[in-house]
Amino acid sequence: MGIPDEAFTPIEGDDKEICRRFKRVNREEREGQGRLFVATTEPWERLGDLAASMTRLDMAPDDSIEGIREKERMYEAMVRSGSYLDGRFWADSWCAAFVWKKTGDFTYPITEEVFRRIEHNPHACDEWMREEIARLSQQYQFFHWHLAFPDVFRIPIGTAAENEQTGWNGGFDVVLGNPPWERLQFEERAYFASLASEISLEGNQHRRRQLIRDLASSNPVLFHMWKDASREKAAETELIRNSQRFPLSAVDKFNTYAVFTELGLQLNHAGGSCGLIVKAGLITDKICAELFSASSRARRLKSVYEFENRKKLFAEVDTRERFALVSFAHNVRDAEFSFDNLDAESARDEGRIFRMSYEDIVLLSPNTGNCPKFPSPVELEIARSCYHRFPPMITKLPLSNPWNLSIDRYINVSDFSDEIVFWDDSMDSRATGFNAAWDYAPLFEGKLLHQYDHRFATYVGVTENSPTEEILNKNPTVQAAWTTIQIGKSQSGTSFR
Repeated sequence: MGIPDEAFTPIEGDDKEICRRFKRVNREEREGQGRLFVATTEPWERLGDLAASMTRLDMAPDDSIEGIREKERMYEAMVRSGSYLDGRFWADSWCAAFVWKKTGDFTYPITEEVFRRIEHNPHACDEWMREEIARLSQQYQFFHWHLAFPDVFRIPIGTAAENEQTGWNGGFDVVLGNPPWERLQFEERAYFASLASEISLEGNQHRRRQLIRDLASSNPVLFHMWKDASREKAAETELIRNSQRFPLSAVDKFNTYAVFTELGLQLNHAGGSCGLIVKAGLITDKICAELFSASSRARRLKSVYEFENRKKLFAEVDTRERFALVSFAHNVRDAEFSFDNLDAESARDEGRIFRMSYEDIVLLSPNTGNCPKFPSPVELEIARSCYHRFPPMITKLPLSNPWNLSIDRYINVSDFSDEIVFWDDSMDSRATGFNAAWDYAPLFEGKLLHQYDHRFATYVGVTENSPTEEILNKNPTVQAAWTTIQIGKSQSGTSFR
């Protein structure tokens, strides 16, 4: 345990040169160059009788007013004890290293050597650093499980830990939750909705960001509020991604429900169970593939019941949203699955429930490890038979590509928004066509080519509950497309669904 080099990844407001310099310093200190202190104990080993104090607190009678007041006094004494405060300060300093502002405002950040100095003597920390760690702890609400529940999470001394990833023994018997479903990306439009409507209403990303930059001179107070808020969100993201606490879920543009799922698995003890309500992306999305695959490979996946929100089980969530009830246990031979449910009644339908083992998932999703979906056991048996007879055309592990196939990603215009130049009558006419002597070429998005798309349609003025007849009457474009399909049916005799 120490300060990883990733703690010096620059975020909003950081000086990149300072980040590079102290990243190198941190690496050298961790490798032993210039190290003044060598770790002798872990922080939890120096928490004194904190676990015993918590046990006494739990066992104290609380069936009277005086008993409750005595438990309050016992708790206050425990959290004010030197062991607790020192342990919390050291744990806070580790978290603070990731969100520390790497600028000229501070003499130096928290590196490996500083961290170990605090370990040996928390009072040896400079006062300005102690105050900043305390401020960051308050701002980001650092939480330490081994301090909050010392009677639940026990650190082994001299023996291997039951939980290799976290390094502790014990854990909760049951973890239940409906974690938030959101990305920790700072939404420009949402932030400025009530503060600067002209920014939030600007649809083009490049022009919107230029308006934000213009605030530095037109409204510096709002500009600095924006910078501080965007830094806080970026710092939260980097703490989760770079702390190495969530190696399976904190990848790419991760969603919080995936992080909470991995956390729930970490908090279980060796025989515990975990049940969560999460977005269906946990079993189908690419960024969750490693988390889902690892849980099924470890024989922890117990059941997946997927739902579509068409019956408004979640009243404030879009009807098209899919979510899943996912449960985990230990030493599960094969898991139970049911997909495309609309309510509890359909989820109880035995004709929709089937079982798959980890070997089935590897067979049916050899490259992604995501969960294959089937409406019933019949389709699963057909797929199993096909996959046993005909191997996949390309696999990653082990690498097999007998057809020499390649998979490419579509161009995302937002990735290059800063490089797009919008037409101006003052521009040279040569910009209308590609020319080797000119730097510009015309850009056409798919939405600009709808004249050539016979399936093009709009749903303006149509509600999600509108019947087909209402859609046709209100929408000439849809009506024209429907007429074309009907003509195609009458000429070909083909049955359309």
